[in-house]
Amino acid sequence: MGLAVLSATGLGCDQAQAPHADPQGAALSPEAREDLLTGYTLLANTLDDESNLGKLELFKKLTLDAPNTSIAKLMDDLSHVAEVRAKELAELRRRAPEVTGKPEKRSPIGDAINETAQDFGKSDLMSRNGGFDVRFVLVQAQATRMVAAMSSALARFDPEPKRKAWLRDLARDYEGHRADLVAYLGGRSAEREPGHD
Repeated sequence: MGLAVLSATGLGCDQAQAPHADPQGAALSPEAREDLLTGYTLLANTLDDESNLGKLELFKKLTLDAPNTSIAKLMDDLSHVAEVRAKELAELRRRAPEVTGKPEKRSPIGDAINETAQDFGKSDLMSRNGGFDVRFVLVQAQATRMVAAMSSALARFDPEPKRKAWLRDLARDYEGHRADLVAYLGGRSAEREPGHD
């Protein structure tokens, strides 16, 4: 449900490596740590939002506006994947150099864009004007693409090898989920590549 906007964080630039990272991965400069904290906070918040899709499904059922079986399965799958990935991320953030906590500096424009995107997503998903299935797929196609984009950008900036590898895997995984959503719109089942469970 939440869509974070990467460009507002400063992590969306095309640098090959974090400008302030220790090349050995032993330490981060305060600036690099702050950048990573901003990106990881957005990623964690987005995964947390996505893990709540199961609650949305229950709400839709209780209001007699239940999604069709295929969409309900996509909601369950995305919710479960996000919950598992959020737990993995929490553990990985503790690896040295540690990137836990929230950034010290806030980004008012980043916060405003993120909140607006979340409001748009919630408005689409809570609407009872019909067409929920298509609105859900459109919102989730954006959300899964954003998770993939954030993960790819963070992987370029984070010097820690295990987090870097996990982020690249997360990006591939979420691109696979996005392919499932697009395939649904096309009226066919997605054939996922191996490794995209």
